[in-house]
Amino acid sequence: MRCVIAVVVLSLAMAARLSAADDAAAIQAKMKAAQAAVQSFRMQISAPGTTGIATIFNNPKRMHMRMASGPMTVEMYIADGYVYQNIANTGWKKQLLPAGAALVDIQRAFDGNTAFSVAPDVSDGGVTYGAITMQLSAAPVPGAPPAPPLTITCSYDKQSYLMHACTSTYATETFSGYDDPANVVTLPPELATAIDTGPPRPQASPPPAASPAPSHAP
Repeated sequence: MRCVIAVVVLSLAMAARLSAADDAAAIQAKMKAAQAAVQSFRMQISAPGTTGIATIFNNPKRMHMRMASGPMTVEMYIADGYVYQNIANTGWKKQLLPAGAALVDIQRAFDGNTAFSVAPDVSDGGVTYGAITMQLSAAPVPGAPPAPPLTITCSYDKQSYLMHACTSTYATETFSGYDDPANVVTLPPELATAIDTGPPRPQASPPPAASPAPSHAP
């Protein structure tokens, strides 16, 4: 009898794990579709000693972010394939945006290489949100050893599946203003004279020279 009970308990536990995995995969797919359909949103960043706010457009990729950490300030734009930064009001500098780069790290959560699991619901401001926990691999840094994955817990709207907030050991990111007409990224004229500090933009190879026509002289 004990063996039968043990087998039943084990079977129920395995079924629960499979069901949770199925639920996580379904939630991940719905969140990915919801985020992909969004054209713009705002993100507020809060970390020990640091605050920031960003307006982000997905298509085409465009972003404006301001951050402050004590007396240090950083302003950044992403537009036209470039990243523009002004650190501590020292002037604008720019570099090429790597091909396929996500504008914010959390967008890499839907690249198919992130482990998702279902977390208990959370409440914020009297609203109940669904929640997931994920292991987000760190973006590779040339010449540096791989960093350990980052554990992030995100809450999402149960109707739209859009992210509400994400928290890790480093920071909390709160998302709002999805497709709000007030979302605007206007590039300042100073960016036209930003100093290019990155490698030169790859140039297209010239077409091969045409071969001379064969001679038909007798």
